[in-house]
Amino acid sequence: LTLLSEKSALFSESIVSCREGTLSVKDQDEVRYTLKTWQEGRECNPEERWDCLEAMGVLAELHNCLESVAAEDEGLPRFAPGREYEKRNRELRRVRKFLKQRGSKQPFERILGKVCDDFSGQGERIASEWEQVLAAGNPSGRRLCHGDFQYHNLVLTKKGWFLQNFERCCLDSPVRD
Repeated sequence: LTLLSEKSALFSESIVSCREGTLSVKDQDEVRYTLKTWQEGRECNPEERWDCLEAMGVLAELHNCLESVAAEDEGLPRFAPGREYEKRNRELRRVRKFLKQRGSKQPFERILGKVCDDFSGQGERIASEWEQVLAAGNPSGRRLCHGDFQYHNLVLTKKGWFLQNFERCCLDSPVRD
């Protein structure tokens, strides 16, 4: 996070170190806590054109700044598309099973049952394609990304846009951000 303030004009959260100099503390139940800076303001409004244009600018600046971080850095988490798509595919299978077991169906449920098979098939193909890409060792242009860039994580303050919640920061394709 200090990289952002050093290499760009981005205004983002930072981790506050403890008195002992550590970046986190544990409570009596061994739960780890991290203190971060916070700013008063309003969330980005996805229904406002100006907010969306500004958010795209913040995202572009973020990616330009993070481009300098080597994708080969050890210890950085990587987005695992196979696990993500398998999770979604399990959800689709559960929905399909629920709909098949249900007796009388409303019109929406009948339509959902028809398209559920199509979505499930697409999800299985995408998961398989990602496995092949990763097995070939192709990182698909991965670099450090926010991991959860959305309107909840952009706050308009008196100083400008404040970017927060980097907990899902990982090596990934910037397109997913």
